[in-house]
Amino acid sequence: MKPMKLTVVAFGPFAGSESIEFSALGQHPLFLINGPTGAGKTSILDAICFALYGKTTGDEREGSQMRCDIAQADVVTEVTFEFELAGQRYRIRRVPEQQRQKKNGDGFTTQKPEAQLWRLDEQRSETLMVAMKVSEATAEIETLTGLNVDQFRQVMVLPQGKFRQLLMADSKDREKIFSQLFQTHIYRKIEDKLKAQAAGIEKLVSEHRNRRDGILLNAGVDSDQHLKLELEQVKPDLEQAELRKQGAAQNVVATQNQYQRGMSLQADFQQLDDIKNQQHTQQQQHDEIEHRRSLLVNHTQAQRIQPHHAALKLANEQTTKATRQLAQEQTTLQQSTEKLTTAQLEYDKNSERDAELQALRVDREQLQQRIPLLTELDTITSELAKSEALKKQLTDTGQQRKGELDTLLQKQMQSNTTIRQLTEESDGQLETQKVLDARLVTVDTYQQWSTAQQELATLDQQFEAQKQTGTQCKVAEQTKLQSLQELRLIWHRGQAAVLAQALRPNEPCSVCGSVSHPNPAQSEHSVPSEQELDTAEADHRAAQSALQQAREQYSAKREQYKQKQMVLQRLHDQLGADIHLSPDALKQEIEGLKQQLSAQHRAHEQLALTRDTLAALQQSETALRTQLDEDRTAYEQLKSTCDGLVGRREQLIKTIGQPRLSLADVTSKLNKIELESAALERDIATFSQAFQQATNAVAAAQTGVKLAAGQLADAERAQSQSDQSFAEALANQAFESVADFEAALLLEQQSQSYQAEVEQYDTLKQQLRIQLEQLELRLKYLVLPDVPSLEEAVAQANLKQKSAEQEWQLRHTRHTLLLQTHQQLAKADEAAAALETEYSVVGTLAAVANGKTGNKISLQRFVLSVLLDDVLMAASQRLQLMSKGRYQLLRKEQRAKGNKASGLELEVEDAYSSKVRSVATLSGGESFMAALSMALGVSDVVQAYAGGIRLDTLFIDEGFGSLDQESLDLAIRTLVDLQSSGRMIGVISHVTEMKEQIATRVDLHKTPSGSRISISLP
Repeated sequence: MKPMKLTVVAFGPFAGSESIEFSALGQHPLFLINGPTGAGKTSILDAICFALYGKTTGDEREGSQMRCDIAQADVVTEVTFEFELAGQRYRIRRVPEQQRQKKNGDGFTTQKPEAQLWRLDEQRSETLMVAMKVSEATAEIETLTGLNVDQFRQVMVLPQGKFRQLLMADSKDREKIFSQLFQTHIYRKIEDKLKAQAAGIEKLVSEHRNRRDGILLNAGVDSDQHLKLELEQVKPDLEQAELRKQGAAQNVVATQNQYQRGMSLQADFQQLDDIKNQQHTQQQQHDEIEHRRSLLVNHTQAQRIQPHHAALKLANEQTTKATRQLAQEQTTLQQSTEKLTTAQLEYDKNSERDAELQALRVDREQLQQRIPLLTELDTITSELAKSEALKKQLTDTGQQRKGELDTLLQKQMQSNTTIRQLTEESDGQLETQKVLDARLVTVDTYQQWSTAQQELATLDQQFEAQKQTGTQCKVAEQTKLQSLQELRLIWHRGQAAVLAQALRPNEPCSVCGSVSHPNPAQSEHSVPSEQELDTAEADHRAAQSALQQAREQYSAKREQYKQKQMVLQRLHDQLGADIHLSPDALKQEIEGLKQQLSAQHRAHEQLALTRDTLAALQQSETALRTQLDEDRTAYEQLKSTCDGLVGRREQLIKTIGQPRLSLADVTSKLNKIELESAALERDIATFSQAFQQATNAVAAAQTGVKLAAGQLADAERAQSQSDQSFAEALANQAFESVADFEAALLLEQQSQSYQAEVEQYDTLKQQLRIQLEQLELRLKYLVLPDVPSLEEAVAQANLKQKSAEQEWQLRHTRHTLLLQTHQQLAKADEAAAALETEYSVVGTLAAVANGKTGNKISLQRFVLSVLLDDVLMAASQRLQLMSKGRYQLLRKEQRAKGNKASGLELEVEDAYSSKVRSVATLSGGESFMAALSMALGVSDVVQAYAGGIRLDTLFIDEGFGSLDQESLDLAIRTLVDLQSSGRMIGVISHVTEMKEQIATRVDLHKTPSGSRISISLP
């Protein structure tokens, strides 16, 4: 990040607006921020840090405390910072919470904190990224820079009293800083991923064990040995059951075959009885069948003369038809002759009708000559009436539009008045919205504060309960310790008595070797056993563990309590004076602001509508004036037209003369003549056509009579011939009469039915005879079987087979279950072995990556230790230069005691004493040089690893006053070297030598009316 411009207003010691154009200092400047004490040197760093993160560099003052006391009451404290990051420019503006004068000048109001962030392009056009919320602006800055406020202070700003923080940070804090700087979160994710994978595999192994136990339980066995033993027992039983099942099945087949043969023989005897019964029934039908056979013979003879009979019948029908046709033709001839006589009378009158038609045509021609003159007269009269009506309409419309114009002008005056009123009402809408947003934030903060109070009270109760638990655990631990100590004392005191009990007369003592035992030791108490001592020690360790756990829980609860107190205090500070407001008052104030904003919004909307209405009124006014001009022109044109029409009308009246008929009268007469002429023409044509049609009809009827008489003679000759031929055929077939012939004929359906019955009777008779002969031959030496006995034998065989089948199925099912269980166990063991193999790799990796083995260093901390070594190498080069080769920074590789994080602590190697010691032993000036070297080393390594974080700038506040002249020269040389590598270095110092050696300066001038800023260039 590279600063470009800083502007402060009423901030710190700056009463007015002051700016620093960092771009004017050069491309990569080394500059001095110089000025007397209290002039605002540190306030410049505070302003940069506040603009970015809303906090000062020392974190000793809040943003609300940075307002200049001598600033004007109507001036709002704010900081605007423009910077460049990765080639992209940004500008951020922050306003801290403060008391500002109301716009009406009456009293003060609380200005809520706000922040805006813009992105600037090459043309200086702005894109708003954050509009108002300070939290969103801070989060966006942290995303852009990759640093939070604490990390920013440690790597880009070295404020007063903060030099030693990065230098003295422990492993845990330094891990947080470096992981953010070097973006090593991926290694933490690897640790978590491996840990999760190992836990997942452990869970799967446990599930496999449970599944294996479930498989055994499902099979009804409790172990693999039990399963194997039962498999060995079930197999021979299954084989025996299989043999019994096969024997039973064979027996069923044999009995069923016997039963089927019996049933077949019984069916044959039954069939023999059925055939005899059918023969008896058929014999009863013999006479009827013979009668029908005789009818069929007669029917066949009748069919042979049937064609002659049909021809005779047809000839009779033709003669009758020809007779009827002749009578019809004679009647038609008579009717046609009568119609011809009538048509002749009407046809003779057509000459009179033609003379009348010619007279009508002469009258029509005379009337048609007068139609054009009358038509023109009527047209002129109609146009004259329309023109007079339009003249009157234009006159009335003009008066109406003049009234509308006056009304429009009046409405325009009213709209202008309304616009002025609405403009006054809608002003201040943006300000009201800002106040409402601020009050809504206050309500949210107040709710958080209330919730935090309740949570703090709950934590307080939990804290006291944990405290009591700790006290009880402490008492229990002391009691167990006292019991253990008493047992140990009794045990030690009782060892002499234990040894004395083992003494034997005349045998040497195991302690002194004497064979005389005049006064053996005696114990006043029962000596405890080693098992009792072990139990007491275990009880004491359990009590110690419970006490340690209670202490850890107590510390954790105390930390939660402190954190919640800090949150509550932060919320209390944010609320400020608003904390004494009641929720109802805040709600009422917000409701009032909402109503005010709603009214202003409605006024704003009404203002837009009124402006649109005014524009529409103005357009209507223009349209009305245009229409009035057009109406005036049209009136003059109509007046001229009317005068011309009057003259032409008088001329036509003279031409037409008398008698003066109207066009309607002439048209009526013409229509009447047309109707009469059409009727005459229609009658002439109709009667002429009727006379011709009647003449043609008489001729056609005469021809029809002649043809019908010829057809009747032909039919009578054919009838005579057919009658003679039928009589001969009847005699040849021995029929005595026509009645006998007709009686012998059968209907076709009846004939077919009789024929089928006769044939069926003959066929069935032959079949029954053959079947009877065959059955009698086959059953000649056989007797009827005992079917019920055979059925009972089949039933018994089926019962035995079912019993054998059930026995076999039971043993087969059990054998199958045991085999499946054995296979499932094999698969489960194979899967468990694979999981064990996988866990041997993943579990080991997870343990190593999470620091559970060896030096207890996690993967991320190991990577950071390598990066820290690079940082220390770069830092040591500068520290050796500034300390004249005495000091070199090292990473402490010795593991910390207990569970404390280690691997990233720092030590310093003193070349004078050849010893390595803690960095905490360095003096103030030495600490400054080490911290400066460390900051510069971090900057070098971070950028060398190209990790998305650009540390292009470093601000150093004080520290140079603790250096002697030679060390100061070496420190300045280091800064010059750093500047030449492309970094901006800002130094805050009042040391005279610094002012002499750094010509580019930002000078601060302290005055009674506030500090001022100027830039001094070489």
